[in-house]
Amino acid sequence: MGTISGEIWLQGDEWAFPAARWNDIVIPVLSAWLAAVNHLSRGMRKRDLVHFMDGPYFVELTTSANQIELLLTADRPNGEARCCQADAVALRKNAVDAADLLLAKCRELEWKNDDIDYLRRTRDGARA
Repeated sequence: MGTISGEIWLQGDEWAFPAARWNDIVIPVLSAWLAAVNHLSRGMRKRDLVHFMDGPYFVELTTSANQIELLLTADRPNGEARCCQADAVALRKNAVDAADLLLAKCRELEWKNDDIDYLRRTRDGARA
């Protein structure tokens, strides 16, 4: 089986990053996002970066108290940057829920590979 692409983006009240219905290599992006949010929400790290695979987009995550600050950045000349905050535990739960949905779809389609296994282990660690 080759790479698995799908829609993955961050959604705020009045914005979507990198864009609504963004298509990317979904499993590595979600795995990196889930690992970063899990580590920050549990105080294992203070800062992390998650890159979207397609395009010059990344999210810098930093933690303070029970909040995670997200700096959403387009890494190009005159690139946009947006800053927002989220509750650390709620953000981790959201990431785990997204992983659950993606892993269920992979099971349904009988897809198996190392990336899927890694996402499952990352999800299980975030859930513990």
